[in-house]
Amino acid sequence: MSRKVSFGILLLITSLSAPSASFAAPKAGAVCPKVGKIENAGGKKFTCIKSGKKTVWNKGVSTSIPSASSPDSRENASKFEVTARTAYSDLEKCKIKSTLGTNESLGFPRNPTALPALGDVNAVTLLVEFDDLKDNGDPLRVWKTQQIPTAENFFSAASYGKMKFKVDLIETVFHIKKSVLAYNLDTHHDAPAKPNAKPYELVTDAISAADPVVDFSKYNVVNVVTPSTTLIGFEGAVGLRTTVDGKLLERATFGSIREYKDALDKYNWLVHESGHNLGLFHPYNNRGDLYKDFIIPTWDLMGDAATPAAEFLAWNKFLLGWLDTNQVNCLESSSKSSTTHLITPLSENTDGVKATVIKLSETQALVIENRRNSSLNRIARNQEGVLVYVVDGSIASNVGALTILYSKLTKTADDRLIGTLKPGDSVKHKNVTVKVLSSAVAGDYVSVTVN
Repeated sequence: MSRKVSFGILLLITSLSAPSASFAAPKAGAVCPKVGKIENAGGKKFTCIKSGKKTVWNKGVSTSIPSASSPDSRENASKFEVTARTAYSDLEKCKIKSTLGTNESLGFPRNPTALPALGDVNAVTLLVEFDDLKDNGDPLRVWKTQQIPTAENFFSAASYGKMKFKVDLIETVFHIKKSVLAYNLDTHHDAPAKPNAKPYELVTDAISAADPVVDFSKYNVVNVVTPSTTLIGFEGAVGLRTTVDGKLLERATFGSIREYKDALDKYNWLVHESGHNLGLFHPYNNRGDLYKDFIIPTWDLMGDAATPAAEFLAWNKFLLGWLDTNQVNCLESSSKSSTTHLITPLSENTDGVKATVIKLSETQALVIENRRNSSLNRIARNQEGVLVYVVDGSIASNVGALTILYSKLTKTADDRLIGTLKPGDSVKHKNVTVKVLSSAVAGDYVSVTVN
């Protein structure tokens, strides 16, 4: 293998870790630091909410998933005649565009530096220490037992086997002959990065230290992991341009294990950050003012990294190429129509329509999908149903590129929006009306009327 390493310039830093918990034990009604922050204590998950002019911890919710409260009645559900596929538009017409010019968006096409989403995607994880921060064995344990198996299993299930995410963990701890402070990453976790923060330099230093024993030509992405420390205050995904062993590497993750060490609801840290490296971003308005008295929807760990409903939204799966052409119906709001769809559960690796997309404009689309309890959606029966939302390719991360449409205000006990539709429920957006007709074992029957 070649031992020549060439470091290029930084393309951009995403460092977009979702809101995470601090380590102070919360108490219902006590003042908390930031709206949307989540902390676990005493078997409950507490969320920081706004109450009047104050930010306080809510009453908390049990971290166990409640059981269904009623028997399954889908066996005898009414069935409707589904509109023939010949009635739909070519799927290419529903691939709305992004106008952002960034490496992450909800529009087509994905940025060319993004990780491949199909076939074998190979990552390597490097454990590092510094002159003033020594390894204690925790990073190896946490990644071997928590982060890596969670990520490999998630991507296999969520992609229906179309993406095989394999992470090689190099068990050697590589010593970087610098202070951990050399990278200017010592800010509070929720504070902006310093203007001179250098996470990409941390990544390239780790690559240099590991290059004598690692063949980087085999990998698409590098994960650099440090011991737990407050001297690295934020972590996440980072863009770079590094050629090593003849391979151009443009995506990486970096950071301390402090945020996710032994935290059950953050075993998916690597999944979330790898989502950024796949070109996805935080789709909701994380400022908390879009959905009034609750914070953000519970769907998709790209929007809420601690959610039990972690499965990627159908739109994200469409964007990543995980849905086949016969699994997505495409309509255009510019043409009047009345159609009936059987939307099958998103998690199930079965044939059938997983999403209906209605193109609203060159940059906007309305999406319909079906969420039910599964290994990727640990939700109660009363949270199941049809999810309807609008995607906007002209809106950036964290400010509401995706908006859930709902007919009734339904939310989790910790103030996460559910918003799923049940039989008889309907929503209207502009000239498109979506109504749930019936819920059957095979899926939910939905009518779409474009006026």
